[in-house]
Amino acid sequence: KAEVDMIEKWRLEAVAEYAKKSNENLRKAREECSRQVATKVEELMSFSLGDADWTPKGGREEPNDYAVGLADFLRATFGSEGGSGGGEDAHTNAADHDELLFSACGRAAEVMMSVLIDGAGEFKGREGGPGGAVKSVNAHGIAGMRRDVGCLEAFAEETGVQSLSAMFRELRMFTDALLDRDLPNLCKPENEEERMSRYPMLDLVKLRAVLEKYQGLGMAAKIR
Repeated sequence: KAEVDMIEKWRLEAVAEYAKKSNENLRKAREECSRQVATKVEELMSFSLGDADWTPKGGREEPNDYAVGLADFLRATFGSEGGSGGGEDAHTNAADHDELLFSACGRAAEVMMSVLIDGAGEFKGREGGPGGAVKSVNAHGIAGMRRDVGCLEAFAEETGVQSLSAMFRELRMFTDALLDRDLPNLCKPENEEERMSRYPMLDLVKLRAVLEKYQGLGMAAKIR
């Protein structure tokens, strides 16, 4: 009896150790996949992000090429509908699929924000990621990025993955705020509550960095 119990204990310990190692290997594999997806997103964006015109003389109706190209790549790679049905494996695959999509969209949003803010203000030492930071930007350029955000939000909604489009929420609020004629007034201390109500994710440190590059309307001088 004691020998049988010892063997059973050893077996359970061996199974537990195997499961622990398997889970660790799976975690590392998922992290590596997420890293590779984020790297691919950066590579795709670098080809055309640096060529985008951030100080155009007029507006444009279509998103910039980098946003369209990225949405097409993600659509081709992950499909336009997230998840799958049928059993535990399908559930796991759907979870992995969604996790990679969050990695891709999250990295895209980070790169787009860094292009705007890096090289100015408290971000002066940063270079703006792939394509580099913009040197200057005007209202038409910001409107163009807002269309780019809309293009990627539309893809995120297509996937059916819950909350995926929220990865672009800060960038959406940021571009909306920059185009809001009432922004100088909203940034006054006495109007903080109203600003937070309209733009709860608006970071004033990032805002000031962009305004150092902003052309026209004297907005940078109005917001301190």
